[in-house]
Amino acid sequence: MTMGSLPKDVTVVFFANLVLLILCALICGFIAARAGLPKMVGELAAGVLLGPTVFGQIAPGAHHALFPAKGTSFELISGISQLAVVLLVGVAGMHVDVDKLRQRLAGIAAISALGLAVPLAGGVAVGLILPEPLKPHAVDRTTFALFLGIAISVSAIPVIARILMDLGLTSHEIAQLILAAAIVDDVAGWVLLSVVTGIATDEGTHPGTFAKLGASAVVVMLLIAMLGRERIRRRIVARCANLHGSTITAVALVTIILFATGGQLLGLEPVIGAFIAGIVIISATPRGSSVHRPLHVMVMAFFSPIFFAAIGLQLNLSMLLTIPVAVSTIVICGVAVASKFAGAGFGAKLSGFSWRESTAIGAGLNTRGVIQIVIAIVGVRCGVFGTEVFTALVVTTILTTVVAGPVLRRTLKGNTPRGASAPKSPAALAASPLPLTLPLPDHIPSPHSETLSSR
Repeated sequence: MTMGSLPKDVTVVFFANLVLLILCALICGFIAARAGLPKMVGELAAGVLLGPTVFGQIAPGAHHALFPAKGTSFELISGISQLAVVLLVGVAGMHVDVDKLRQRLAGIAAISALGLAVPLAGGVAVGLILPEPLKPHAVDRTTFALFLGIAISVSAIPVIARILMDLGLTSHEIAQLILAAAIVDDVAGWVLLSVVTGIATDEGTHPGTFAKLGASAVVVMLLIAMLGRERIRRRIVARCANLHGSTITAVALVTIILFATGGQLLGLEPVIGAFIAGIVIISATPRGSSVHRPLHVMVMAFFSPIFFAAIGLQLNLSMLLTIPVAVSTIVICGVAVASKFAGAGFGAKLSGFSWRESTAIGAGLNTRGVIQIVIAIVGVRCGVFGTEVFTALVVTTILTTVVAGPVLRRTLKGNTPRGASAPKSPAALAASPLPLTLPLPDHIPSPHSETLSSR
C-alpha cells in the first residue's frame, strides 16, 4: 500500500459509510423539517436507524460489515466527525455578537446567573446519586458530577435563533434577552468545561495544569473584551477587507483549525478553541456580509449530516428498555428541563418580567441542541461518560429541542410588545435580513436554505 492509498475493501466500506450516512441524514432531516422539527433531530434519527438500535437488530452481520466498531474505516469516519464538530462549533461562535453581549450584560445578569447555576447544581446532584454501574469505575464521582452538571446547564444559541426565526419573533424584546442570556451561559459553560476537562485528564490534578487552565480562561475573557471595542474591530475588518471568495473561506477554515489546535495544546478541548475562532472571524467580518456563505454551505451540506448521523450510530436505544438506564434518562431529562425553567424563569421574575414572559425565557434557554451533544462527546472522549449517560444526554437534547418551539409559540405569539414587528411568514423572512440580536454571518436567502441555526 503506497502513501495516500487504502486497501480496496477499506475504501469501499468507507465510501459506502459516507453515502449511507449522508443520504439517510438528508432524507430523515427533510422529514423532520416537514414535521416542524430541527433537521438535527432527523439526522440523529438517521444514525439510530443505521446503528445497533434498528439495523443492527434486523441484520447484525450486514451492520457489522458496513459499520465496524473498530478498524481503519471506523477511524476515518471518526476523524471526519472530529473535524465536523470543530467546524460546527466554530460556526456557532460566529453567532456571538460581542457588542450586544456587553450592552445587555447588566440587564440579563440574574437570568444568566440563575439559568446557569441552578441547572449546574441540579446536574451535579444527579451525578452524585446516580448508581455506580452508570459511572465508569475509574472516574472520580465529583468529576463525573461536575461534567454532568455542565452538560445539563448549557443552551444552544444556533437552535434558539432558528426557532425564534421560524416563529417570526426575532425582534421581540424577550427573544433578544433569551439570545443574549444564552451567549453568557455558553461562554461560561465553555470555560467551566475547560477546567473540568483538565481535572478529568491524567494531568488534571497537577497545580501547573490548574495554572495553565486559569491563564487560558483569562486569555479568552481578554480576547472577548478586546473584540468588543469598536476601534479594534474596525481595524480587524479593514485588514481583512481585501480577502474575497475562496481565499476568505480558506482563511476562516485555517483559523478555526488553528484555534482548535491551540486549545488542545493549552490543555483545553479543541471545540473551545474553535468557538473562540468563530468569535474572532465574525468580529473581522462587516455586518450583513455574506462572504462566509460558502463555508456554511460546506459545513451544513457535508460535515453536519455526517456528524449527527455518526452520533446516532453510537446510540443503542435498546438500553432504554433496561430499568436503571430508563430511570436515569427520565431523571436526567426531568432535572435538566425543570432546573433550567426554574433558574432562568426565576431570574427573569426577579428582573421584573411577568410569569408568562419568565416561562418563555425558561423555555428558550431550555434548548440544548448541538452544544450539549458536543459536551457529551467530550465526556465520552475523556472517559467520564459511558454509553448509558451519553444516550440519556442525547435523548434530553432531542426532547428539549422539540418542546421549546410550542412553548415559545404559546407564551409569546400574542404578547408582542410595542415596537416589535409582527410575526412574518417564511417568504417574508427570506426576502429581508433578519434583525437578530446575534448577527447571522449571512442573510437567509430562502426558506429552504440551511444554516447552523436549523440544527
